[in-house]
Amino acid sequence: MRVTAKMLKNGYSGPGELENAVAEFKEGKRHGLAVDNTYAGEYKDDKLNGYAINKVNKNLNRFEDGVITEQLVTRYMNGN
Repeated sequence: MRVTAKMLKNGYSGPGELENAVAEFKEGKRHGLAVDNTYAGEYKDDKLNGYAINKVNKNLNRFEDGVITEQLVTRYMNGN
């Protein structure tokens, strides 16, 4: 289902699709699994929180409140 700005403002909860993302929402914020043009991972209160993979450089990181706390896998340009 397409989620609008008005739905988010009114505290929509459930799965939905935005312009550049697909996510689970709770009270109008990304909460749960989400995929956008940069990351695929776990969100809490609209911030990365948990494990997420960067879709550009393929790094796997652990986040807490939107900040990288641990880099688990790094993929180099040569494929290693």
